[in-house]
Amino acid sequence: TSGSQDITKGFEDSTASNPSTNVPSGWTRNSAASVSWSYGQISGIAGPTDEPSFPYIMATNLAGAYGSNANDILTGPTYSLPANSSASLVLDHWACAEVPYDGAYIEIKVNNGGWNHFDPGGFYTHVATYGPFSGTGGLPVFGQVKCTGNGNLYTVTDTTFDHAVADLSQYAGDDVRFRYRLQADSIWQYGGWYLDNVGV
Repeated sequence: TSGSQDITKGFEDSTASNPSTNVPSGWTRNSAASVSWSYGQISGIAGPTDEPSFPYIMATNLAGAYGSNANDILTGPTYSLPANSSASLVLDHWACAEVPYDGAYIEIKVNNGGWNHFDPGGFYTHVATYGPFSGTGGLPVFGQVKCTGNGNLYTVTDTTFDHAVADLSQYAGDDVRFRYRLQADSIWQYGGWYLDNVGV
C-alpha cells in the first residue's frame, strides 16, 4: 500500500500552557551555554519581525543573538513514515549565523541508529569549516541567509521566513526523528535560527 501523512507543528497546537517555561508536546531542548532554544513570541529586533504562524515559534533566542560557544539542540518527535510513502520534511525558518565559524543544521536519526547530519542535497546555503566545525572537512549549514556580517556586527537584510522542503521518500517504512542544531565559536554571535511550521 502507499500513503502520505501531514504532521506539521505550528507550535500553537501544543499542550504547553506557558511558552516562557515549556516546550511544545513531543519536543525537547538542551540547555548548553547561556542560551538555548526559546519558545514564544518574537520579542527583539535581532532577527525576523513576524511569526509565520502566529503567535508562537521556536528560536535560539527570541530576543537577541545566540550564545558564545553555543551548542543549541532542539529535538522533535518521532515520525513513523508509511511504507511506499512520499513524505517530506517541511519547515519555515529564518537564519543568521556567522559562517564559516558558526552554523545551523539538521540531524536525523533513523530507527534505532545514531544521529547524523541531514543533507538531502541543495538544502543548505553555506559551509562551516572553523570553530566547532574544524576537522569536519566543511559541513553544509544555514549561515548568513538573512543578514550580512562584518566582525562582531551583523545587519538584518530580510525579516521574512523561508519555506524549506526535503524529500524523505528514501526513509519510507522507517521511524525518523530530527533535531535542529546551532553551533558557534566563542567570539562573535549573530541573530540565530528561528523555526515554525515544522513537520512531515
